[in-house]
Amino acid sequence: MRTFFHFSVRLRYLVVLFFIFSLALVTVRHSADTGDFLMPEDRTNGQKTIAAFAPVTKSGEASVVELISGEKVVAIGTVVSPLGYVVTKESEISDAPLVRLPDGRTLKARIIAKDQRLDLALLIIPGVRLPAVRWGRSQGLRIGDWVVSPGQERRSWVGVVSARRRAIKRVGGALGVSLGNQPGRLSGVQILAVVAGSPAETAGLEAGDEVLMVEERPITTRRELISTIQEYDPGDEVTLQVMRERDPLSFKVELGFYSMFDYQNRNQQMSGETSDRRNGFPDVIQHAIPLTSNSMGSPLLNLRGETVGINIARADRVTSYAIPAERVLESVRTMIRDLQKSTATVQSGRNQVERR
Repeated sequence: MRTFFHFSVRLRYLVVLFFIFSLALVTVRHSADTGDFLMPEDRTNGQKTIAAFAPVTKSGEASVVELISGEKVVAIGTVVSPLGYVVTKESEISDAPLVRLPDGRTLKARIIAKDQRLDLALLIIPGVRLPAVRWGRSQGLRIGDWVVSPGQERRSWVGVVSARRRAIKRVGGALGVSLGNQPGRLSGVQILAVVAGSPAETAGLEAGDEVLMVEERPITTRRELISTIQEYDPGDEVTLQVMRERDPLSFKVELGFYSMFDYQNRNQQMSGETSDRRNGFPDVIQHAIPLTSNSMGSPLLNLRGETVGINIARADRVTSYAIPAERVLESVRTMIRDLQKSTATVQSGRNQVERR
């Protein structure tokens, strides 16, 4: 009797589940037939959504250029002056950048100044006149406000402000090695493994090497080596004194970004390609526009079509950072002022030489 009772209850559950499943199928089919089902072109960043933002994006799209290496886009540039001045993400571009204009022409640009604190570079495209962006104020942005970014794939993308403005803590340079924990060792820290393609591998360091000194500073613990390296920035060159078996060796290493360790972080693995430099910013606007890492340097627009920031880092699959407009303008003015002072100093020196 008990067995039959249990079987009948289970059968009743199966009937209910079958009914729910059938009802769900009918509902989905009806929604698709009547147009209530949200089609791809109707979703966020679909054709209809972008069309609704067209009045905002039209002017912004005319004020961006693509920074290219070969045929690959490495960054976006924002036109800040009709005389051909462009601002972009400094750590992503080469020393002799090529620029693709909105009309498809590819020209040489020249880097005239850098602000490494904000990861910005100021370029000039000689002999070119382009419409500059209209600047707005970023202070009024709130979480949930719509924002737009033109430039990626030669179109615009929309999203919302997703967090309060804040500083992003600085993380220093990286060697690209895994280190051993060796309690009781009197000196040196052993390298257990070297990341493929890392600055350490490029310099010639190998698993088993013992790091004894960094820039003449003795190293005795793993923590000490890590903190010493992080005092320097990516791109800085440091000298390491190393013991390999019984041979003392010296290596010069140009430090890289911590992004080389992304393979160890599941969230970063799922994020796809992110910006190498995504930290060390004094003030950022965080938003959820689905941008790629090579679209950094593009303008961030409010719903009036005003530039309220410059996109500077794709941090993960749902997070991008932008430098607020006020800080970008301050940086550009400082770079130009320093450039003018430098030019005046050089000219003064030339004049003195000519008088002699």
